[in-house]
Amino acid sequence: MQTIHRSQFKPLSLIFRVLAWVFLGLSLRAAPFTYQGQLSLSGKPASGSFDLQVVLYDALTGGNNVGRTNIASALPVNQGAFTVDLDFGSNVFDGNPRWLEISARTNGASDFTLLAPRQAINAVPYAQYALTPAGPQGPAGPKGDKGDPGSFPTTGTIGINVAPFLPNTALQLAPVSGSGGALTIGGNPVGTILEFGLTDPNHGESYIQSAQQQGTWGELQLSPNGGGVAIGKNGGGSLSINGDIQISGIATAQRFVGDGSGLTNLNIPPGLTGPAGPQGPQGINWTGNFDFSVVYKKGDAMFRAGSSWISLIDHSQAGEDPSSPNYTATDWAKLADHGADGLPGPAGPQGPQGLQGPQGPQGVAGPVGPKGDKGDTGDGGGFKSSSQLTGWGWDSYGQIDIPAGLSGVTTISAGAYHSLALKSDGTVVAWGWNFLGQIDIPAGLSGVTAISAGGFHSLALKNDGTVVAWGWDSYGQIDIPAGLSGVTAI
Repeated sequence: MQTIHRSQFKPLSLIFRVLAWVFLGLSLRAAPFTYQGQLSLSGKPASGSFDLQVVLYDALTGGNNVGRTNIASALPVNQGAFTVDLDFGSNVFDGNPRWLEISARTNGASDFTLLAPRQAINAVPYAQYALTPAGPQGPAGPKGDKGDPGSFPTTGTIGINVAPFLPNTALQLAPVSGSGGALTIGGNPVGTILEFGLTDPNHGESYIQSAQQQGTWGELQLSPNGGGVAIGKNGGGSLSINGDIQISGIATAQRFVGDGSGLTNLNIPPGLTGPAGPQGPQGINWTGNFDFSVVYKKGDAMFRAGSSWISLIDHSQAGEDPSSPNYTATDWAKLADHGADGLPGPAGPQGPQGLQGPQGPQGVAGPVGPKGDKGDTGDGGGFKSSSQLTGWGWDSYGQIDIPAGLSGVTTISAGAYHSLALKSDGTVVAWGWNFLGQIDIPAGLSGVTAISAGGFHSLALKNDGTVVAWGWDSYGQIDIPAGLSGVTAI
């Protein structure tokens, strides 16, 4: 089993450290100090990496812990010798005796080994304090007379000692001829001089120039009278700018170097206008809701059937519906589909009572009564000739062009772009726009008692209570429910 021997305190090193703090005006109460010691392992000087734990006490045994605990991790130890900086915080050295309790372990081990006994810290660290407490501060003395004001020299040199910060360097301020001053920063082997002042006090011209002691000058002159700036070296008038320069006014130079060196103050006309760029793509021409009467052109956009569409071609006629299955993706393109249906709103107040419904179907006929007397001949029912059926209004699709010879009509119905007529013989006649088959009457249709023309579809009620439909079916308007019968009106 290895035994770690206690470290040995070297007070001489600590004395030197404390004296250095006193000279610098620092307080030991808030400053760290260096501790040097010897560490033995199994009776031999230890070498390697160790961890130290140092605690400050106010007694050799027992007592109270004073200040914070110091832990030095991975501390290098060479032939038993080690050095560690300790800082127990402020106000721990108040003149009372103090002892160090040190524990050690090899770096990374789990437990510390206590090195006994504790090491006493002698009175040397307290050399900067009086042996007795200071008394109360005395009253302030009377204020002295005001001294004579000093005068800033108009000639001669003012030296500033900067050696503690810039070794081998002198900083001097001195007047120069005219109305200027000089700032000299001297060093080894060559110093630098910066002069500043007025070259012509009557006109406000000022200068700043710098030079090495050999006499190679650079100069910056500012002339508010003429608005000029001269930058040069030994009067050469050269100007070197690394970057962009902007001049609002006239710039004149004695000579040019490089490209265009033979040109002087030429008025250069503006360059030629470059060719026009390519035309951008055509924008969208929004036309609003779809209109069946409009012949749409390429690029026209509109709203139809809950979605936004754009025309890809120039259409040849009006009414070419983008939502119709008759048109392909080469004719129309969908820009945006309709959004999801919103939540249903709250139920509104109950409306007024509706109108009375139509009369119900006629009951079963009773037995035939005796034949009555022949009545007077009345007016003929229905329409006697086509001249009695008249239409007017929009006729772009022939919806008011009544077929010639049409007669025996008992009922009519008008759709968006087509018309229907029910004849007394139970047949149906249709005319107008047949864009979606709304006037293609089913073959053999008869026994019709009522008709109805929708926007682009047609309905017929037969005498057996069934319904027949034809025309546009994009929204199921002609999908008659299976088994529908007993219908009395449409």
